[in-house]
Amino acid sequence: MKASSTLNFNYLFRVSLLALSIVLSLIYLAHLLFPDVETSKQRRKLSLYQQQAQSVEAIALGTSHSRGLYFPALNLKGFNFHDSGGDIEELEMKASYFLKKSPQLKTIFTAVSPGTLAISQRYIAPNYSTRLLIVASNTPLSIEGFLFAHEASISLFIDQLISIRKLRNGFDKLIKPLFSNGTNTGKCFSQVDYKTINEKYSVRVEDDLFNDYIKYTIHSSCMKAQVEKTVLKHLKMIKDSHEKEPGIVEHNMQRLINVADKLSKRGGKLVLVVMPMTKDYYQSTQIQTLVPEHFAQLATLEKHPNIEVYDFHDYFYDKTITDKNYYFHDGDHLAITGAIEFSKVLLESVIE
Repeated sequence: MKASSTLNFNYLFRVSLLALSIVLSLIYLAHLLFPDVETSKQRRKLSLYQQQAQSVEAIALGTSHSRGLYFPALNLKGFNFHDSGGDIEELEMKASYFLKKSPQLKTIFTAVSPGTLAISQRYIAPNYSTRLLIVASNTPLSIEGFLFAHEASISLFIDQLISIRKLRNGFDKLIKPLFSNGTNTGKCFSQVDYKTINEKYSVRVEDDLFNDYIKYTIHSSCMKAQVEKTVLKHLKMIKDSHEKEPGIVEHNMQRLINVADKLSKRGGKLVLVVMPMTKDYYQSTQIQTLVPEHFAQLATLEKHPNIEVYDFHDYFYDKTITDKNYYFHDGDHLAITGAIEFSKVLLESVIE
């Protein structure tokens, strides 16, 4: 009986060892065959931030509009930790972490546009667990992040040890072309010319792309259709959020005040920026209905001694040629070309 038990144990041990070897081999193979550029870029950014945390001066948080803030042109040592669709609740959580981690952090930037303060991902995300995973993957592991998204934080930690998701993502990349409908979306976009940018602005764009600056500009002929879809999408986000939480605007304003209060203790400031947008987007009838309340909210926030508000929504109006667009990725997002040029102008306002 004892000999039989020993044989069973040895057999199970060998089988388990073989299975583990196969899994590790597959993971290694996945790393070779399916390099995850986005994940690698994200981890590089997190790693660089952690290396330089003690000397970081500025952070950009909030929505994807914050990609229009280009720190080299702002003459600030900063990082962009925005999230696509980032809401104010997520911003407050991240600000708490970065303020604790970076003693020299004096400026937190966030983009605000009509409706920003009336949106919550809790109510509009198709899958809130997936949403938390996105936010957690763009935030260094921390107590704040764990309390905000504990399941996502644990999942990311495990994934760093055994990259099971890399296998799944690699498999998806392998089979996706087999079911592609062949739609060509490239006809509406042009990739920016790095050489021209490097020469014109005296910056090396390649060195800072991990901050997720947009590398494409949209053709003017495609702008109107894109804007119409975006406006309807944003209005639905606002409507759905407000229906679930009628007091959401007041709650989000208080969250921004909380961040400003923390900054005041170190002589810092919260900078709210209405980013440049296309005339088609900002002056659309639906967006214009939000504008009066939008500026009333900003006027209230600006009364705080550590909150500054800058409105540049029309900055590129007279610079945009109707048949050629050099600055925008779409109706309400700057491409890296627009981000660099705008940030040089914003610098003059912020340092006054």
